[in-house]
Amino acid sequence: MGGSGVDSGGGVERLREKVRLFRRGVPAGVFTADVGEFAKGAIYPNIGVENNELRVRVEDGYHSIVRAGRFGELVNEVRGRLVSDGVVVVVGPKGIGKSTLAAAVIWELMSKHEVGLIARVVMLDEDNRSRFEAFIENYGERFGEYFGRLLILYDPVSTRAHEKVSVDVEAPMQANIERTVKNLMDVVNSISPKASRPLTLIVLPSDVYDALSEEIRDSLERYRLDASLNDAEFLAGLIREYTKSRDKPSGCALSDNVLNELAGELAEFDSGHALMM
Repeated sequence: MGGSGVDSGGGVERLREKVRLFRRGVPAGVFTADVGEFAKGAIYPNIGVENNELRVRVEDGYHSIVRAGRFGELVNEVRGRLVSDGVVVVVGPKGIGKSTLAAAVIWELMSKHEVGLIARVVMLDEDNRSRFEAFIENYGERFGEYFGRLLILYDPVSTRAHEKVSVDVEAPMQANIERTVKNLMDVVNSISPKASRPLTLIVLPSDVYDALSEEIRDSLERYRLDASLNDAEFLAGLIREYTKSRDKPSGCALSDNVLNELAGELAEFDSGHALMM
């Protein structure tokens, strides 16, 4: 950075101002967040950061992210594959904790300055595709070297999934998901190698993924990562954490044996674990 003069004479702050102005040009159907905004819940409203710790909001307040068992392994696996392959498609049953997993991965990348900006895609069609392509290519060429790479997030069912266990994806929404995924992959694959390619994280429920056309599924299959979070160790930690309260700061009073037995029974369900708490 020294050779570019960016770090002298207020150059960094001037560059930050350019980034702020640049972000105003984000196309409709996409919104962005830097590390501070992500920490305040700009990407996932139910997930924020307190004292540098990622926290998730449930009905009775905020709780720590449980990283026991398979969850912690998946965070490392998703992060590693994002860095090496550039694209990861997380697939799993509704309510299993996929969005929380995505948030944990994003926070690790941002807190370690590997990612400087999140671009969350809501919809990508022919009207905004070309502008989005120009946006991500320009960010990579102009700012990625100084602030960290751009990460594109597409998680179309997350907000509804936190409202109820059963989320039915209607035909128009499925069609929008199919169109957006196709355009997103086309855009990412078209970025010039000279630019700093963005990282791309797609999060889809299993039934939504399975309902995609064969052509789209074939384009995603090499990046697919199945998010299986029904191991007893993770679920026991989830129960212990989500039963914490002011009068029970350590969570439920169950013995480890009883708690593990309960977690084993819960593991038999294939969805809704994060919502059953």
